Amino acid sequence: MYKLNPGLTTFFFDFFVILTGVYSIGLLGGFYSIMSVFMISLIINIFKGKIAIKHSTTEVSPQPQPSAS
Repeated sequence: MYKLNPGLTTFFFDFFVILTGVYSIGLLGGFYSIMSVFMISLIINIFKGKIAIKHSTTEVSPQPQPSAS
C-alpha cells in the first residue's frame, strides 16, 4: 500500500534497536543479533518476491480450436 519494502524496513528498525541494546548484551551478542536480523530480512524479501510473482502472473484461458468442417 505504501510501496515500502517490508524486509528493508524491518532490518533498519531492528538494527537500531540492537545498536541500543549492544551496551547491555555486549559486542558478541550484538553481532549474533544483527546476523539474525539480516537473515530474517532476507527471508521476508524472498517471500515478498515470490508472492509478487504469484500475484502478477495472469491465467490465460485456452483458445477454442477452429472446427474442421
